[in-house]
Amino acid sequence: MRKIKQNSIIFVILYGLIFYSINFILSINNIVFMNWIYYFSNGIIILGSIIGIYQLILKIKNKIKKNVFIIIMTIFSSIVICMYIYISLISYNPEYIIIKDGKKMVADVESFHHTYIYYYEYINILVRKKSNVNIEHYSSGSHNPFKTDINYIELLK
Repeated sequence: MRKIKQNSIIFVILYGLIFYSINFILSINNIVFMNWIYYFSNGIIILGSIIGIYQLILKIKNKIKKNVFIIIMTIFSSIVICMYIYISLISYNPEYIIIKDGKKMVADVESFHHTYIYYYEYINILVRKKSNVNIEHYSSGSHNPFKTDINYIELLK
């Protein structure tokens, strides 16, 4: 068990390889993960990598080098985590599982300057079809109709 704790970077690399291999296989079959899977997996990979690098730094025998690397890594980790949170917040597109025209679908709302709603075929809680079924465009600015418009709120399951 002690070796596992000391070598977590290996498990993060394996997790990343498995995740992106599965992602590639799904993509070939016109299927993609839901957005929350990407956020969760990328968070695990980033945090696990930071922890793994700290573990490697702690193996250094020279105290001065170790302390310098720890300070540099702490600053670097803070920057990377802040950038990940910032990019995640900016690129966040909420997905809603809805029933439209009697079919279960995933509505992906992209609302930055204009609002676009992309509808995808629902498969399960982890994956959806890659190609969209329908697109709706609203040029009235950035808003989420699933939070403000009663007609869209009724589509939520």
